Amino acid sequence: VDSIDGRLNRMEINGIDILVDYAHTPDGFEKIFAYAQAIQKEGKIIVVFGSAGKRDKEKRPVLGEIASRYCDLIILTEEDNRDEKVIDINAEIKAGITNGVQTLSIPDRYEAIEKAVDSASINDLILILGKGAETFLDREHGSEPWISDTKAVELIKKNRNY
Repeated sequence: VDSIDGRLNRMEINGIDILVDYAHTPDGFEKIFAYAQAIQKEGKIIVVFGSAGKRDKEKRPVLGEIASRYCDLIILTEEDNRDEKVIDINAEIKAGITNGVQTLSIPDRYEAIEKAVDSASINDLILILGKGAETFLDREHGSEPWISDTKAVELIKKNRNY
């Protein structure tokens, strides 16, 4: 069975497993992290995600709390921030992370994905959540092109000659 673009797209860079998924709700997070924990027998779990602007503000700290139960490193980034500041959205997510898990805020999505790759070692698992195969980012002045999370991983792999 072929995978659906943006849903559990499995990739690999230099012995690091990467899953790209559209998960962006508390239910979606619970499911993807349970799956990640089931397949990740050794190594760290690293996640890159954000939360959409002008949508469901009350879920932001919940997403942070869920991620903090499963992950060793959380990298917060942009995800269709619209007219909200990414740093403000990320602060609301971070409010739910109360167990001391290392958390970084990197507003640029590509740079956040790069940081995840740089922070990972062989046998680690990176989850890149929220955008899936979408090729746009909704920002303050409208929708802007985005290469997609899977293409970002491919570009990082190519640029680093992995």
